[in-house]
Amino acid sequence: MDGRIHPEILRLADEFAQYTWSGKSGPAPEHAKAIKAYQSLWMKQYGKGCFAWFVFYGVAFVGAIAVKPMLGNPSVNYAVLSVMVLGLLHAYLGYQRSRKQLSTDGLAALLPALDLSPVQRAYSEAALVLCSLNLPEETADDVWKQLNRLVDEETRLRSVRERGSVGLSTPAQVSSEMEEIRKRLDQTNDAMTREALERSFEICQGRLQSVRDLSLVVERVDAQLEMLAQSMRGMRDTLQRLSTAPSDTGLGLDLQPLRDTIAHASHHTQALEAAVNEVRTLG
Repeated sequence: MDGRIHPEILRLADEFAQYTWSGKSGPAPEHAKAIKAYQSLWMKQYGKGCFAWFVFYGVAFVGAIAVKPMLGNPSVNYAVLSVMVLGLLHAYLGYQRSRKQLSTDGLAALLPALDLSPVQRAYSEAALVLCSLNLPEETADDVWKQLNRLVDEETRLRSVRERGSVGLSTPAQVSSEMEEIRKRLDQTNDAMTREALERSFEICQGRLQSVRDLSLVVERVDAQLEMLAQSMRGMRDTLQRLSTAPSDTGLGLDLQPLRDTIAHASHHTQALEAAVNEVRTLG
């Protein structure tokens, strides 16, 4: 799975993995179960190696201190310090390297507790099944590529949705503001006041149109996200069926629907990005 899993899933898994060692009290029941499973797995994978290196550097440190009175050389102080620095550096580099690795067992342990979108969760489930299949290398690479592209498209769409939703009032809210301005216009005869209120009403009308346009964009983005989620779930289910087939060689694995979904989403994402930019500019 290393080098194939999408970076965003790796990042989210790493964040929760760090949380498992934070010692924070009162985790949710599903989190507590995931924490216990992950810590147990981590100790199996890295515990013996960590202990071996700890013993090695411990012996080296004690040995350096023990020979210091015999040698009577000030440079032995530097040797002791060097052993300490090397030990800390080795531990740090090993820790950072482990953060960039995610095994199938590790993902399976963390998955119930990860805060994932529907697309990301279906992706992770599909990835676990894919790793268990005995597919030809070329076929497996192609599946990973298409799955990762689908997650990329979801990331783009979520970015569009966020930009379209920032500071977004609802049409009902803006309409209510317009109604309030209209009432104030009906209640005044002062020319200067009416001029300012009429200008406010015109601005509010422009805002209402922008809000409606952005609301429509958000609605369309949500529809695209649902399409991606369904496509990812469909591929997950296809891989699951392959895993129960007599031979999981990948025969009959049709990736064209997935490619079509990605192409469709990419085209519409570009259009939605342009729509958000235009409405934001005009608004």
